[in-house]
Amino acid sequence: MQINGWAVIYMSYIWDEDLDDQLWSVVADVETYIETHVDHSYDNELIEFKILNGTPVLSIAVRHNHYSNDDRIFDLFKYIGKVAPGSYGQLHVYDADGSYGDHKTMFLLTLARGELLRWKDPFFNPIIPNVDGPYPGCPPDPLHERMPKYLPLGSVVTINGGEKKLMIFGRCQKDTANDRVFDYVGCPYPEGNITPRATFLFDHDDIAWVHYLGFADEDEEAWTDKLKSLPQP
Repeated sequence: MQINGWAVIYMSYIWDEDLDDQLWSVVADVETYIETHVDHSYDNELIEFKILNGTPVLSIAVRHNHYSNDDRIFDLFKYIGKVAPGSYGQLHVYDADGSYGDHKTMFLLTLARGELLRWKDPFFNPIIPNVDGPYPGCPPDPLHERMPKYLPLGSVVTINGGEKKLMIFGRCQKDTANDRVFDYVGCPYPEGNITPRATFLFDHDDIAWVHYLGFADEDEEAWTDKLKSLPQP
């Protein structure tokens, strides 16, 4: 079980001098919470508070052989979000045993505006081959095989043989000239969809480089699953 993360402690996401004066009292409360609610009997853990340039920052690194009451780390972040809703941070979580979700998936937990949300990390997944290799010395696979299909809307890419960046604004698009279905339709970046003639149809394996990955949430994940269930050309 691996957990790596950090949190920056702020009282509010809107500047309020009165609330800011309460910051150090809340930091003391968080330190007390860590002492009373986070079991310190585990080895191979780092849970450290530091003041960096006047800002309280929490650093966390956990290495366990197996999943073992690690919800206490997540509960700590939830507590921070409750008492200091202006705080923000993240936790990368990977459990090779699969006790925490899928053993093939790196999860990203984000803390912002008082909420701790869980996502599938868009850059590290799938774990093989993005992070781990199936065997020692495994050569890297082409980029289109390492990035999940389909990329979110708003992603900015360069395709093989191209120099111009394209922004994806549609998936599973049909070429009306020959009825062929392409994985994506894109427009020039940063100009945008300036004319119907300045759109480009391409497939996932045409992508040479991903410059930016578009916004993705639970709705995007559900819609991507529907796209993947469609008959592939």
